[in-house]
Amino acid sequence: FIASIPIIARHAGILITRISQSMSALLKFYSLRIVPYSLVILLLLLIYRAPTWGNIRLSDAVSPEWFPLGAISFVEKYEPPGPIFNYANWGGYLTWKLYPGYKVFIDTRTLNIEIFKQYFSIINANQNLYLGMPEWKGILSSYGINLILTPLIDRYSGEILPLTRELMKDDEWALVYIDGYSTIFVRVTSSKKDFIKAHYFDKRMLWYEIAMEARRGVRHYPDKEMFYRISMFILLLNRAAPQNTIPTLIIFLI
Repeated sequence: FIASIPIIARHAGILITRISQSMSALLKFYSLRIVPYSLVILLLLLIYRAPTWGNIRLSDAVSPEWFPLGAISFVEKYEPPGPIFNYANWGGYLTWKLYPGYKVFIDTRTLNIEIFKQYFSIINANQNLYLGMPEWKGILSSYGINLILTPLIDRYSGEILPLTRELMKDDEWALVYIDGYSTIFVRVTSSKKDFIKAHYFDKRMLWYEIAMEARRGVRHYPDKEMFYRISMFILLLNRAAPQNTIPTLIIFLI
């Protein structure tokens, strides 16, 4: 038996070599014949399906949880006067939906450091004097901004935006849109009185908006304490909201 081992090994080596050669030939056959035919079939399927591609819209994949779909529809329908100041994280989406009718103030892809500084001065309601007024108002005036589209709470920290507090008490800005996700303010002197009258909201309704945004923040960022604190704060300050919204606030925050 031991003497036959070299003979068995030699024949096994020959068998393995032949199997390897056969596999190589088979792979070469498939690569030259089957693969090209498969590519042709795939191309024909793509051509066949092409007429239905127009029914596929990127907007169908955009969630109102993260982007102001309702506010955009409002702007597209009623065309309030611009220019627009916008929340930075929404800039790309607003450009996609509103350009060239409206040019955004900022989006997160900008490389202009000065614009970022001005944006944060506005969103943080900087009170330093600029053009004889608080800096945030002065910058808005210098750009002729007539439209503000923003959430009321920072989506990541849970803090109420300082700009929110200023807009609440500033009579120069009227609240014309609110949907639990985003808000629109227009400069009173730039908009027709009939437009403002038709879409005007009492600014006490902003507490409802803050409650909705805080509730959503709790859902998406349960580790952020500030969202919970804001929710409880609004419950304690329910007298600041119109009486007919108080039950709604309680329902959404419990």
